[in-house]
Amino acid sequence: GIVKYLRSAEMLLRWSEMNVFSDAVFRTHEGLLPDDSAQAYTESFAPYFAKFARLHSKLFFAVKKPLMQDALDKGWPITRAMFLHYPDDPNAFSPEIKEQFLLGKNVLVCPVFERSAHSTRCYIPKGEWTHVFTGSKYGGEWIECPAPLGKPCVLTLPEAEEVAEIIRSELN
Repeated sequence: GIVKYLRSAEMLLRWSEMNVFSDAVFRTHEGLLPDDSAQAYTESFAPYFAKFARLHSKLFFAVKKPLMQDALDKGWPITRAMFLHYPDDPNAFSPEIKEQFLLGKNVLVCPVFERSAHSTRCYIPKGEWTHVFTGSKYGGEWIECPAPLGKPCVLTLPEAEEVAEIIRSELN
């Protein structure tokens, strides 16, 4: 049969939140049913998409450009599975970890893909991880991470405070 997936406005917003941190390209697609699905180019969505596009651009120079060099030199991906930097942590291999990823080794992104959710369950590896928006500190634990629409669950290590400030300045 034919897949008839309709993308809601909320899911398009959540996808944009995740995509700003993933890889090197910030983009969207119309989907299979463009006339019936939420689109980035609509008047109501364009300002939100523009805000995240600006953040994506700023993150390029602060984080992604050096990670692209790592990709070239070492073959490492820009967005990374937890076990790449935490090979001795059994939780890094947990099948419960489905969506979260590291941007380099100092930025942890836990996207929300569940409709009407305002938080997401994620594993925070050992270290002094700080939630970019709440300032709460975590390490070596599973948490329910706050992620209201427009303020995704992003945590940073102290080495990435500059990145955290860029994120806060664009999304607050």
